[in-house]
Amino acid sequence: MVKLELSKNTTKMQFSEEKNEMTVTEIVRITNNGNAAGNFKWVNEKRIFTMNPEEGMVPSNGFLDCLLTYNPTPVAG
Repeated sequence: MVKLELSKNTTKMQFSEEKNEMTVTEIVRITNNGNAAGNFKWVNEKRIFTMNPEEGMVPSNGFLDCLLTYNPTPVAG
């Protein structure tokens, strides 16, 4: 059985007042409490939010930290 869970159900991403960057990043952990490896794929057509890696495998009873980035003016791709 595969049981993938995100470390957060919601997140509040805020821009830093000290920096002029137009992106915000946060780490999201994908945990697999199942007894089999689980694959995931991040699907996002508008590209406002990106996940790195976009797809991968989380081992049984393991986790993978991913970088979630918010960019309100995404680069075409």
